[in-house]
This record gives sequence, C-alpha cells and structure tokens, in this order.
Amino acid sequence: MVEQGLSQYPDCRELYYIKGQIYYEMGMLRHSQEYFLKFIAIKTSFLKYTEGMAVNYKAYGYLTAISVRDGKCEEALYYLQLFVKANPDISILKKLCLLLLKSGIDEHTLIEILVTSDLISELALVQLLLMSREYGACLDVIKHFGKENEFHLEWMQCQLHLGRYNQVQHMIDGTIPPIPMGRDTAIYYCVSRCLENPRQSSREFLLKLDRNLPEVQACLWIEELIFKNTNSPVELSDINVQDVIKKIALTIYTLGDTCLAFDIIQNCFSYNRQEAYTQLGREAFANDFFKEAKTLLERSLSQEDEKAEDYYKLGIVCGGLGLYEQALEYLLRAAALNSENQIYPCLVYEFLAIYEIEILVKKLDSFIENLSLKNELLRLCTLKCKSKRLRQLIEQQGNDGRGAAVIYNHFDIWSLVNDRNEEAE
Repeated sequence: MVEQGLSQYPDCRELYYIKGQIYYEMGMLRHSQEYFLKFIAIKTSFLKYTEGMAVNYKAYGYLTAISVRDGKCEEALYYLQLFVKANPDISILKKLCLLLLKSGIDEHTLIEILVTSDLISELALVQLLLMSREYGACLDVIKHFGKENEFHLEWMQCQLHLGRYNQVQHMIDGTIPPIPMGRDTAIYYCVSRCLENPRQSSREFLLKLDRNLPEVQACLWIEELIFKNTNSPVELSDINVQDVIKKIALTIYTLGDTCLAFDIIQNCFSYNRQEAYTQLGREAFANDFFKEAKTLLERSLSQEDEKAEDYYKLGIVCGGLGLYEQALEYLLRAAALNSENQIYPCLVYEFLAIYEIEILVKKLDSFIENLSLKNELLRLCTLKCKSKRLRQLIEQQGNDGRGAAVIYNHFDIWSLVNDRNEEAE
C-alpha cells in the first residue's frame, strides 16, 4: 500500500516516514535511513498536524538509533541534537541516551552536548540521568549547575548508590540553610547509617521527624530490627509502611547488603527464605531492576508451589535482558499454569516474533535482495504488532496482566514507539 501510495503521491512525506519505520522494525537499517532522510528533506505536508517539526523529531530519533546500531557515534550525536531541538520528549530521549551510553560513547561528551546546547531544562537532564541510573554523571551535572541544595534529594540518591554514605549524612546534618526534611530524606539517611561498618543508628534523627509518615515508621522499625530497641511505635499492619519497608529492603539489596535485605523482608512479613526471594524479586521487577529480579525470582521457583505470576515476570525480565529463549520458556510455563490469562499467549507471540526478527536480521547483509527474506521479516513484524495490539485490547478490558504494556519497551530495546498511536501514523 505504501509503495502504491508513493507511486501516486511522490511528494507525500508521511508515506516516506511510514516506510522508514517499517524498514526499521524489519531491521533493514540502510533502507530505513534512506526513507527517513527523504521524509525530512520534503517540506510539503499532506496532513496539517505534521507541518513544521511536529513529526520530524521522531524521524531524528530513528536516525539516532540507526547510527548507533551502525557504530557511527558522531553521526548519532548529530541526529540526537536535532531530535532534542525539535521536540525534547524525555521518554524517547532516555532510550536514545541509553543506546548511546551502551555503544561505548563517553558519558561526559553526551552530557556536555545536552548541557551546553541548553535544549532541555536542568531538572529534566538530572531526572534523565537518574532514570538511566548514571549516578556519577548525574552528580557531575548537579555540580555543574551549582544546585546541590535545590536538587538535594537527587544528590543524596546518587551519593547513596555510589556508596558515599558520609556525603548523604553531611547533606542532612551539615547543610546551611538546612534542607527540607521529608519522606525520602528519612530513607536515605536511615540506609546510609545502617550500611556503614559498623552499623550506625539513625533513631535520634528519625524521632525529630513526623512519626505519622510511613517512611519514618518504616525506618524506625528497621532500627528496632538492627539495634533491638524495644520502644518502637511502628504498626506493621499499615500497608503503606509495608510498601516502604520493601522499597528500603530492595535499596539495601541493590547496594550489596543482601543479608540485611533478607532479614528485613523475613522479619517484617514472617516469610521463609524462599518466599523472601519471591517478594524481593517482585519488588525489583516493579522498580525495573531486571538483573536483580531475574536472580531473585529464579531462586524463588519451587515445584511444590509454582506461581504463574512469577514465571510471567521472569519472562518479561529475560526479554528485557535480551534472553529471548529463556523468556519464551518462562512465558509458556506461565500460560500452562494459568490458561485463563489471555495476556500470556499474546506475549509469547510478541517475544517469538522479536526473537526471530533478531535472528533473520543477522542474515541481511548476505541476503539483502532476498525477496522471501524480506517477506518473512514483514510477516514477523505484522505478527508482533498484531500480538501487541491484541494484548493492549485485553488490558483495556481489565485482564490480569496489565503491567505488560507499561514495560513493553524494556524487552524491545530498539523500538522507539512511544505510545499506542505511533504505529498507526
């Protein structure tokens, strides 16, 4: 249809964009780049909403990713600047920056471009680096702006994940004027103290805060667990306090103190070790710590008490890590354990299509003019899109696997689709 449209309307830029996107999803990057460049070069627009730069930024995003995959970092940075200038969409920008960083580009070069170009706000840049878990780079940016106090929570989060616990405490104890004391402040201070060697109490500091806050109550409970205090005011029946305790345990786990993390989970929820693995693994999954989630959930598996939910999450996690064969095994097991959940078969087809596309793309250089190969890639792309749309339809109707759509981009690493309307453009 696109070919037919181009034969009749060779100046319709939207058709070039669609064809570039189709080739991109098929893994045919050179063809994709060719059509995206043609799309940008044509100034006329058949659709009013695409006038100006409204859609150009998406094409620049694709061109950035194509250049990364071709190993052309300088070219990728050039298109990245055009992307940000056209429309700084943070969610897509995060993905492009991650692709650049994984390609081996110097993080300081990338940050310098974003800072000096003044194309995105200071807060957006800091949040972008935090989302990407580039803690050292995030600290450098905050220092560059000279806004340690204004971004004090972000500053403490970075210092904590870099293991600089004294810096977290100094920000709270020694800053003039004092920084605001809130929910996350209590968590960062408590974790920084209990991870010191030897462990240090933060009880005196916590008692100065609002004890009605779930974060303060959770930290006081952890204090009681570690230091065996007997006068803790914590009531663990409060689900908000329980959620915070899980969050703190995950933070401690990711920072390397696995024994304390499991002690917290087991003592708080009266779990055995295996169930503690399950709960901490689910918390890691919910917070996008995929490597940690895989380790924890795999250790939690039991033939006596198999849960479809955990196999489903392991499937998503393995997909996000590019382990498609394992992902398919886990999803098929989830579907076998819960045949009523229609999300699982949809995900199996999505993963299968992504996996086969990845295999076929490796043969493109040798068989670029092979028509049957192109047709097979097109068939797989169609299968992937139809499976995804069916899954989304089921999710809209309230089926149990709703979280799959939210994390779709994790397992399709090269996909730049940012919403449900993108594929229909």
